[in-house]
Amino acid sequence: MDEITIRDLLTWEPRLRPVIAGTRAALSWAVSWAVAARALAPALPALRGGEIILLSESVFTEQRLTLRTLLADLARQRVAAVVVQEGSERLTALGGTAPMPVLDWRNDAISVETESELNRLLTERRNELYRFGTELGRLLSSATASGAGLDQVLELAFQEISVPIAVTDRTGIVLASSRDANDVAQESEVHRQIATRPNLISYPLRAGGRVWLGPVGPDRQAWGRVAADRLAGAVESALMGATWLRPRGLDRAEALQRFIFGAVRKLPSEARIQAVTLGLDPNATFRVALSPSADRLQELQRGLAPFGQAHEVAGIESHAAVLIELKNDRAGGAPGAAGRVARLGETKSRAGDGPWIAISGMAADSFELTEAARQAVYVAGLFKGGLIQGATASFDQTADIGGFRLLYRLWDSPLLATFAADVLGDLVANDRYGVLRETLLHFLESGGSRVETAERAAIHRNTLAYRLRRISELANFDLAVPADRLSLHLALLAIAMPPTPAFDRVHASGDQARP
Repeated sequence: MDEITIRDLLTWEPRLRPVIAGTRAALSWAVSWAVAARALAPALPALRGGEIILLSESVFTEQRLTLRTLLADLARQRVAAVVVQEGSERLTALGGTAPMPVLDWRNDAISVETESELNRLLTERRNELYRFGTELGRLLSSATASGAGLDQVLELAFQEISVPIAVTDRTGIVLASSRDANDVAQESEVHRQIATRPNLISYPLRAGGRVWLGPVGPDRQAWGRVAADRLAGAVESALMGATWLRPRGLDRAEALQRFIFGAVRKLPSEARIQAVTLGLDPNATFRVALSPSADRLQELQRGLAPFGQAHEVAGIESHAAVLIELKNDRAGGAPGAAGRVARLGETKSRAGDGPWIAISGMAADSFELTEAARQAVYVAGLFKGGLIQGATASFDQTADIGGFRLLYRLWDSPLLATFAADVLGDLVANDRYGVLRETLLHFLESGGSRVETAERAAIHRNTLAYRLRRISELANFDLAVPADRLSLHLALLAIAMPPTPAFDRVHASGDQARP
């Protein structure tokens, strides 16, 4: 990446001007040296490619060549460009097309001195680029050897070159950036920025993704490319170092637990780079799964093996936990992989016995993992309270958790508590052992059938009649009115909801802090 391009040379030498630029990519061809064609044979020495050929008028006169014939011959020798005298009438015959860029030399006649001037300029710039690249590479290598992380590498480079820097993954999402890097790449607008900002410099990473620098002025593009090349090596070293330093075994399980609990308080870019350092794919779709039995989670892990990976997490709310990483469809993963857990849940829920598995909804990005953990705890609480049946339930499957999915947004909220108190009236206070509420729930779940309710509650129909009268006296709604039965049912579900998790205070503060 230390090559000097035709575009660089045009920027540094104002007497050079493109007459036929060819494609945009042609001006990015690397330049080796300037070579002046001689009037006497042989007109040119042996060429190795990348030369800029200087063509004076005397060359055409003495050699009896046309410009088109000469360009065709030079193209086969991989010449970078040719330079003709300003205003040369020979350009007219080309009709605006050429197999390589055609430049003209303004003000002065093309001579051997022109060749010397251009080569002196190329030599000076190459020496400057070599010294710059060597010093920057040494500085970054020293930083990564001492264990500097990706953010530290970018900040160090920014202080050295004073150009904003960003690192993106293979989909264009920003993993990390230096200060003042908003002009380089915004997370949701990186592709638009790339398309409309030619003063941004991009360099690919071996593992996918890119390093971005900019804005970089036209006269500093060569330095920017050298910086991007050295930075890419340092970025890859920092990421590799994070891999080697990645916690293992129990330490990693605990690190994943802390990451999940704290993800909501991080910026998306911060969460993604931490996900990378923990061995997660930031482009994957995630779910959190909980169970009272580690064996049950191992079964889930085996079932998901073709579609993703299950990472062990230290216990969440006293439950065994795994973080399920499914390759995201948008990142080129297996078709429909994001929904495989839901379908697995539907199949296994028919079993009806054995320990349960509570699965969160999909977290489309790593910074959404705190919310996913909260959803999994919610479903686990429904299992523990006997409020849902089966062996596996996913938060985002209404068939699994029913109306509790609707109530989730009001979980532990004053609004829900007030609603339940208004509907149930004195029923809760006067139902010390919960017998009346259990009977009422049986009655509502059976669609108001007294025969079925008595069978479910294992009581005589006269006892049922007494309890229903007592419920009507204590509650503020009429059991004979369908709308009132709906309100009573929602109120019973509300007071039966599980307690919120211990980390919910962190989740709530994170929601307030995140813009």
